[in-house]
Amino acid sequence: MSGDLAAAAAPFTAGEAEVTDAPSRRADAQRLCRQLQLAGVELITPRDSGTAVGGGVPLDVASGSQALLPDTMPRVREASLSDGHSYVLAAADRFRSHENTASSGDHDRFWAGLWQRQAASRTHLMLAPDVMPQCPLLSVETATAILPALGIQVPPETSWLVMRLDVTRFADAKGVLQETVLEQALHSCVDAGDALHDAASWPTSAMRQDASLNRRLAIQITGLGDLVELRRIDPCHVEALKNLDELLRWARSTLQARSHLIAKSAGRLPAIEQSDPSRLLPCAVAREDWRQRWRHTAAETAVRHRNLLVLSPWSIFPTRHLADYRYADLLPILLHADACAVQRSVSLAQWNINEFKRFNRRAWAVLQQRCAATLIAKGV
Repeated sequence: MSGDLAAAAAPFTAGEAEVTDAPSRRADAQRLCRQLQLAGVELITPRDSGTAVGGGVPLDVASGSQALLPDTMPRVREASLSDGHSYVLAAADRFRSHENTASSGDHDRFWAGLWQRQAASRTHLMLAPDVMPQCPLLSVETATAILPALGIQVPPETSWLVMRLDVTRFADAKGVLQETVLEQALHSCVDAGDALHDAASWPTSAMRQDASLNRRLAIQITGLGDLVELRRIDPCHVEALKNLDELLRWARSTLQARSHLIAKSAGRLPAIEQSDPSRLLPCAVAREDWRQRWRHTAAETAVRHRNLLVLSPWSIFPTRHLADYRYADLLPILLHADACAVQRSVSLAQWNINEFKRFNRRAWAVLQQRCAATLIAKGV
């Protein structure tokens, strides 16, 4: 690519986790993996690098994020993984229009170089600057690292259980979903993911700390463009966007309710307790007042997992065809995502550079809106 994209030398650290403890824990992991398979869910493992678990029982059940190099980032950074995928992390100004001549030329060179690279290699542009929490008492986190399994953009040194659920597996030939079965599959993702967190052995102390505090699940819902195609809805029609918005709103609510239910019995997320601002107040009276309000709000909003739902901008395209740009009108569904997966599996052979640039800028703009839509905790 042009000089704007300089490849970093070996910028990644290892992040695999294995179930290596007592035989009983191995047996539990086997049972949970079978439970997910029966529910129609793919458990993604680090060594598979995006390949779903097959008939064998996986020992690697957890994924650690691999960080792009230093926080003193240039305007564009790039790094390559051993699986052949490359990821580009660009500053926000690359996604905005530039009126002055100098900036415009630099901007155009960036997109021209990226367009050429994506056509010839597995190069992916990181689009989500932040990862959103399920609980409004927790902060938004900056996402400058990648989960290699599916190319999910996450904070550095974080620990995730990664699962993938294709909604078309729960639909008939006309795209009508078996909602009860799909709901059970979503419940299985949360139940098994929570249990597998305890069975996993994380490779670094930072990842073990993060796993203990945040119990992150990355449940990626795919097949959205295929579902629109099955329903024979024009992707430019508002009905298509409305359908997917309702589906993902329901899926997110279902996952969150299940996490909240587990929190009631197993305990809420430790990170919530650590974020209690009353701990820093010097006055005992004020501290107790804040603590009571905090506990009340935490009881209403507490979950067991900091993150749950992952979406990809590329999942809005039917997988059996070349990418049809009309489906770009479905990008607002990304507002439901806690985190974003950026690996692309559809061909852009029918696109030109302007469509490529416009699509990525639109996706980035939608993902930026999630921060603006974050709710402030009620009563705090």
